Amino acid sequence: MVIEDYTNRNIFYKNNNFKMVSASIIDAEYIANNMRKSDIYECSIFNFTPYDAVTKPIIHYPNETYSIIINNKLVCLCGTAPIPETNMGSIWGLGTDDIDKYFVSWFKNTNKTIDIMQKNYEQVTNSIPLSNKKYIRWLRKSGFIFDKKTYFRKNEEMVQFFRCNSFYNVIYNEESEPVIH
Repeated sequence: MVIEDYTNRNIFYKNNNFKMVSASIIDAEYIANNMRKSDIYECSIFNFTPYDAVTKPIIHYPNETYSIIINNKLVCLCGTAPIPETNMGSIWGLGTDDIDKYFVSWFKNTNKTIDIMQKNYEQVTNSIPLSNKKYIRWLRKSGFIFDKKTYFRKNEEMVQFFRCNSFYNVIYNEESEPVIH
């Protein structure tokens, strides 16, 4: 899908051919109908249809759901959803095969987009199938750490990943003079 007019949307980040804009239901429908097979599989692990996985966040968390556009093509929807009674968010991203086509641009802009998605949370987290080696490497390079323990969901070995928000986790140490009593 070529996004012809994104100018009426909030642009959260722009770098050359890469744009992060507010998501729409039309974007969600396109991603649901063109979702890459690995993402469809991950949706099924968590009992979501592709359609529900991309439309529910827009309905429930419209200010935290984004469309990623590269070379004027919609390639991904992503966002965060608050985890109740914590200052943590569940981070997610679901896309088309075009993510792989534009992987260099995607990768170069990853940290900035994650920072935007994480801005309201001390930490973001989610799980990924342990078999998804390519995206585990990408997550590691993007600053995520992984739990040492795995778990099974629908016979798939899963691993949970986390990323801390440096804004919430910075410790300021000031040099001081010794106090003599």
